[in-house]
Amino acid sequence: MLFHLAGHQDVVRDLSFAPGNPCSILVSASRDKTLRVWDLSQNGKQLKVLSGHLQWVYGCSISPDGQMLCSVAGEKAVS
Repeated sequence: MLFHLAGHQDVVRDLSFAPGNPCSILVSASRDKTLRVWDLSQNGKQLKVLSGHLQWVYGCSISPDGQMLCSVAGEKAVS
C-alpha cells in the first residue's frame, strides 16, 4: 500500500486520476455525499472537499485536459 487516504465518513464508490505524467491528483467519490481531491505527490495530502450533493456520490470523472470534474449522485443529475 502506498497511501492510506483518510477523510471520508462512508464508503468510497469511485476514484478518478487526473491526466498527467506522472499523474499526481486523485479524486474520490463517496456515500458521505462528498468528493475529495488528493495530491499523491505530497504523500496523499487532502487538497479539497467538494460538497453539495444531497445523496450518495456514485461516480466522478476528470476531463482529458484535467480542467473539469463531473460527478453523479442519487439526485439524478450530473454536476
